[in-house]
Amino acid sequence: MLMNKLFLCICLFVINAFLLSATCNKQKTPNRLPGDVTRMEIEMSETGAPVKNIFSDINVWDLKDYWTNHAAGRPADFFRENFPFVRHIQLMTATGGNAARDLFIDPSDRSRMTDYNFNPLITACRNVVRQGLKPMIKTGAVPEKFCSRPHIGFFGVNVRPPDDYEVYYRYIKALAEALKQHFGLDELRSWSWGVLTEYENKDWFAAENDDPEATKIAYFKLYDYTVAALQDVIGASDLRVGAHSMTTVDGLWNELEFIDHAAKGTNYKTRQQGTQLNFLCSSFYESTPGKKSSRAMSATEVIEALRNRAVQNGLTHLQFGIDEGRILTGPEDDKRDLWSRVVGFSFQGASDARLFRQMNDAGADWFSSWSLLTGGLWEGIPLVSTHVANLAYKMTGERRLNRINVQHDPAQPAQELNAIASLNTSSNTAHILLYNYNADMLSSGVKNMVITLKNAGDIWGKKVRVKQWIVDDDHANFWPAWWADMKQRGLDKTAFSWSMYSTDLPRNLLHAADKDYWESKASHYKELSRLNATEYITGIKNNHLLLETPVKVHGVVMYEIVGIP
Repeated sequence: MLMNKLFLCICLFVINAFLLSATCNKQKTPNRLPGDVTRMEIEMSETGAPVKNIFSDINVWDLKDYWTNHAAGRPADFFRENFPFVRHIQLMTATGGNAARDLFIDPSDRSRMTDYNFNPLITACRNVVRQGLKPMIKTGAVPEKFCSRPHIGFFGVNVRPPDDYEVYYRYIKALAEALKQHFGLDELRSWSWGVLTEYENKDWFAAENDDPEATKIAYFKLYDYTVAALQDVIGASDLRVGAHSMTTVDGLWNELEFIDHAAKGTNYKTRQQGTQLNFLCSSFYESTPGKKSSRAMSATEVIEALRNRAVQNGLTHLQFGIDEGRILTGPEDDKRDLWSRVVGFSFQGASDARLFRQMNDAGADWFSSWSLLTGGLWEGIPLVSTHVANLAYKMTGERRLNRINVQHDPAQPAQELNAIASLNTSSNTAHILLYNYNADMLSSGVKNMVITLKNAGDIWGKKVRVKQWIVDDDHANFWPAWWADMKQRGLDKTAFSWSMYSTDLPRNLLHAADKDYWESKASHYKELSRLNATEYITGIKNNHLLLETPVKVHGVVMYEIVGIP
């Protein structure tokens, strides 16, 4: 009898503990979602390749502006504190092309070919390194005084090849020597080099009369002589060098033939077979938000085309990236160039989260950005694209959870609900980057999501801490408020120097009064852009973990789950 009573007491204790646990758990988790839901299942027991830090690069058009004047006096931890995902600064057209870029004491004096002045580039690189970052120096364009008949192209730089490639070789070698002397060889070995921008684009590089064959050969020579100069200073084993093509659309000549040359062609400088090549990169732009040109390849198609040609040539060790891109112009009601190639609408956040997943799917290594704040890189308000990059960075190096099943809505084919997920077994932490993408930038709506993490742990009732960030029209985005204020003020596209959808404010505004109006509201916009997190405790049940959240169209949700067994 005593044993029966004792057994009964134990049973009652266990039942009460269960009820208490369930009550506590219900209090600590968010309210259940009403109505129809869309379901997503993530398998936790199978992991794949590490997630890459895709948004690691920033491309800079004017190094003298951004990395000399603006960078001076900034805290040395500015990038580490604000943009920890950034690793490389790509200094475009860094070694010449016009009087402002040619690295000479007197760029117009053709009687002196060696009056080098590398100080502007050295200063920019010093500021990059001071931030704990690594420069990628994009050599080119060819200095004007190296050409008897220079020609300034669409981008404001000389597009002609040099008259004498040996003269150009000595110029690049002298630059590398100057950098080595200033920074030391060990530091220089950690940098990267690219030879020109969009090498098959005639607006960047072209022989006389835009001759395709002559231009192709001229680029092969320029690449070979540049690489030889760098090897002679840095050493081939410590040099990282590559080339940036256009690829997404047709150029003056077939850019894939360069890969053939680098692998098996005759080197124009050394006369040996092949040329060092460590990476290949390209550009990728949508023509307007959510729409690419009918002739254009997607970002993943570009990566695939470059990789396939490289593999055909036995080049299986290369890295692949996108060195510039996103969106060229505003939508049809505006159709003018976007200054930093992004928009401020929440669409950009979902688009970038989707891009992050796609680039990891493709095995790509980076996608370079133009800007991070309304003021560029050093001042202003964070953009939704910057928030997404910071969130995605949390997944870097974690093992990918590849098996994700999503219940798709056939009635809304333009809508893409998807995610990329990862697991860190050392810290028992999982991340999920969820997005609700729609190609229509101005579309609206909401989806109630139920996410099930299967095989999340066989410890019944195990508690985990869930942290959640949201980026959408109501979270971490000032743009809807600015857009409403802009309309209220009566501003249309005539009030802006570039597309009115450009995020570069207030510098994109033409009139001083409008700039003053922006400044009067800037502190409010900055507060609206703040990226905040919510936290709660929940439990694993029946080896599954359940997460529920509404996700707006163009919304992005990041989960961090700590305590996965």
